[in-house]
Order: sequence, then C-alpha cells, then structure tokens
Amino acid sequence: MKRFQFSLETLLSLRREREQECEIVLASAVGSIVSIDKRIEAARDAGEKAFLTQGFSIEELRARDNLWMKSLGDRKALEQPRKEASKRVDEARKVYTEAHSKRAALDKLKDKRKKQWKFRAKQEEIKRLDETAKGAAVRRRLTGGEE
Repeated sequence: MKRFQFSLETLLSLRREREQECEIVLASAVGSIVSIDKRIEAARDAGEKAFLTQGFSIEELRARDNLWMKSLGDRKALEQPRKEASKRVDEARKVYTEAHSKRAALDKLKDKRKKQWKFRAKQEEIKRLDETAKGAAVRRRLTGGEE
C-alpha cells in the first residue's frame, strides 16, 4: 500500500507558518512591555535612591525632592505607553490563540486520518495474507498434500 499522504498538508504548513509569525509578534509585544516595566522600575529605584542619601542642607533636600519628582514624572509618562503595550499584547495573544487553534485542528484531523489509513492498511494486509493462505491450501489439495 502507498504511504500516508495528508491531502491538506499544504494548508497545514501555511497554518504552521502563520502560527510562528503570530508567535513572533506576540514575543515582540511582550518584549516591549517588559522593556517599559524595566524603565518604570529604574525610575522607581532612582526615586527611592534619592531618599537614601544623607544630607540636611537646603540644596540637598531640593536635589532629593527634584529627583523624587523626576522619578514620579518618569513613571507617570510611562503609564500610557504601558497601557498601549498591554493592549498590543492582548491583541497579539488573541491572534496567536486563533492561529494556534486552527493549526491544532488540522493536526488533529491529520492524526485522525493517519489512524484511519493505518487501520485500512492493516485490514488490506490481513486480507492479502488470508488470500495467500487460502491459495496455499488449495494448492496442497490439488497436488495431493505435497509441497
């Protein structure tokens, strides 16, 4: 019997490629949100570091206050890009999930058809063996039991 060939293999490979593309877009979106989170954390650390310095002069207190206000401003400025990046991650995740489910459905169909193909191949092999065994019995009868 000929080997198994899935008729929708081309579509399956296209869906695999689409899933990989969506995965790359998702990874990029997650990378951008991680980058923004690191910048927010750095701004927070800079603000906290300002209060760790010792000093009680007016200039030192003003410098601390300026660093703290800059830290707050930086964090506030990064809130909107963080929200936008979060939306992009959600959208990319939805697209990836859809692409993954479409590819997975075709993979399941391929597996199902392969199991059916294997079952039919076994049935045909059994049928051939049965015919061969019947033929041998008929030959033995015709030749008088000698082989």
